[in-house]
Amino acid sequence: MSYVAQPGVPAVKTPPWRETDREDIRSILEIQVTHHTLTLITSSMNQLADLSPPTVTSVQTWIDRWNELEAEWNAILDSGDVQSQFATEYEGLRPGTDVAREDMLKKADVLEWDTDTQYKVTLKTGGGMGTTKAGAMRDQMAFLADRINRALTLERLVGSGYGAALLQRS
Repeated sequence: MSYVAQPGVPAVKTPPWRETDREDIRSILEIQVTHHTLTLITSSMNQLADLSPPTVTSVQTWIDRWNELEAEWNAILDSGDVQSQFATEYEGLRPGTDVAREDMLKKADVLEWDTDTQYKVTLKTGGGMGTTKAGAMRDQMAFLADRINRALTLERLVGSGYGAALLQRS
């Protein structure tokens, strides 16, 4: 078993942990980078590796899935199609669909254009975030972060919700 060390911070046991796991966990749980927090994360990871190697594999699966969802979300942001990810109802074609002007022609002698083929989004509220693709992705990411947090017993760093303050004695 080898260890990934940083100056002044205990090493993470590799295997079973991968070299990127500690930083992924810290980033997913939105934990500040301090000597104290890195030490606590490392300690929790090493304890879990000693107590339950199969759980380490589960945590790594959750990390990988969270990273996949983040990459998918970033691709949506980069595409500029964010609004449609929050839509619960559509009329017409989705963005990115090629429609020629001739496709919208209803009557050749009058030149009436079919505007129903144009993209329209109706946003409905009250269904909860999980009813849209964006909401479902964010819910899944939060669920995975919570599972990682609980498996590593890092509640003392994360608290009851993200952004909770870490109190340190001086």
